[in-house]
Amino acid sequence: MALGLFLAAGCAGADVPTVVLNEIESNGGTPGDWIELYNAGPLPADLSGWKMKDGDDSHAFYVFPPQTVIRAGGYLVVEEAQFLFGLDANDSVRLFDSSNTLVDSFRWTAHAASAFCRCPDSTGAFVETVSTKGTANACGQATFLPWPGGGEVQTIGQADFF
Repeated sequence: MALGLFLAAGCAGADVPTVVLNEIESNGGTPGDWIELYNAGPLPADLSGWKMKDGDDSHAFYVFPPQTVIRAGGYLVVEEAQFLFGLDANDSVRLFDSSNTLVDSFRWTAHAASAFCRCPDSTGAFVETVSTKGTANACGQATFLPWPGGGEVQTIGQADFF
């Protein structure tokens, strides 16, 4: 029996797996681009027939083979050599279940210095941080980039006006 993902419209509180995109390496990974999924649910998640696409529907897409299972609390890394499309600087990753329903997605407009990771794992927002391929994300080690603007301060509205 294949286990599916229930979103907000599904069975709230039921013991069903919850699979999400958890980490994405879109530039300079080893051995290339890769995508990490995480199963935050209490049961194994069967991804047989699920699909993964980038931001361009004209590109090929990856179909998870039969008996692709992520254990409860487990990670699954899919390498670029498997999914057969590269991830560009301005791109996205979209995950669809076996009924072609969008399960999760993430879009970016420039490559991360290292990787895009959910902080905390499975539930947080994506941030740039060090790569932790196949393991828990290093959420306390975010990469901060310098402010691109100048040092001057400019008032753009009236004081005490809301």
